Amino acid sequence: MNDSLKIKLGITAGIINCIAWYFISKSLTYYEVATIDKYRAIITMALLVLGIVLVILFQRKGNRGFLEFKQAFKSGVLYTLFLALILAIFSYLYYKYIAPDAIAFYLSEAKKQVTETIKPEDVLNFEKNVKDFFSPFKMFMSTIIFGIIISLLVAAIFQKKNPTMPFSEN
Repeated sequence: MNDSLKIKLGITAGIINCIAWYFISKSLTYYEVATIDKYRAIITMALLVLGIVLVILFQRKGNRGFLEFKQAFKSGVLYTLFLALILAIFSYLYYKYIAPDAIAFYLSEAKKQVTETIKPEDVLNFEKNVKDFFSPFKMFMSTIIFGIIISLLVAAIFQKKNPTMPFSEN
């Protein structure tokens, strides 16, 4: 399996995830940020696991049933990289243009709930942490980290070394 197919599958999975994210937010309201993010995370994990397994199985099938761990891991990470890139770009566009006030609304609601539990001087730090939670960079990095972990596990499960003949000088 060549790298272009892995890239296409990663981009396709990213687009599927973005479309699902958009329709979930349309079926709820843009202001239900926590619920939308929960469903988006579930879809992302499902697409990561399914996509990495498929990419590695296709890679193994293309190698006549044999696959080194390194090749399998590389395939999974390449798929993950493009899925994460598409998600990060859409995250930026979503919170910048589609639902620009959703984070502000979520932040105000969260501040109402925690005003009794945090000190007034910690409010700015709390706001910064909530805003950072929705950053495209965080989405990119968290998707990459989960993808690397899943790629390691799936590569370890599906690796199969090509049997070699022992070398003999006789």
